[in-house]
Amino acid sequence: EIRNCDWSSDVCSSDLRVGNAHADASIAYNPETGAWGFSHSYSSTSAADERARKECGKGCYAVEWARASCAALAANPDRPSHFRTSTGYRTQWAAQQAAVNHCGPSCRVLVWVCDDKPHE
Repeated sequence: EIRNCDWSSDVCSSDLRVGNAHADASIAYNPETGAWGFSHSYSSTSAADERARKECGKGCYAVEWARASCAALAANPDRPSHFRTSTGYRTQWAAQQAAVNHCGPSCRVLVWVCDDKPHE
């Protein structure tokens, strides 16, 4: 899984904030079924993970987190166990590109989240 910010100019920024505090976001995934869920605007990573897993359903686990950044999940639709994630990017586009680039040409973005802005 891709978990650093060194590949482009869209690197992590600890200065991005939601209101007066950082918000935590999480993406959960089930690599057997391809089910996914997300959460955003939580005050803790554990709360964000719990919500994302609940949205995703049975057999899901948290695969990526974001705080003051964007994260994305890309997977092969024909083989859900082949997936990659990215986090720490300033823009949703950069997070999406990183996940797809490391997953391969047969992959597509399933979900992305930026701080308090989830998107599918």
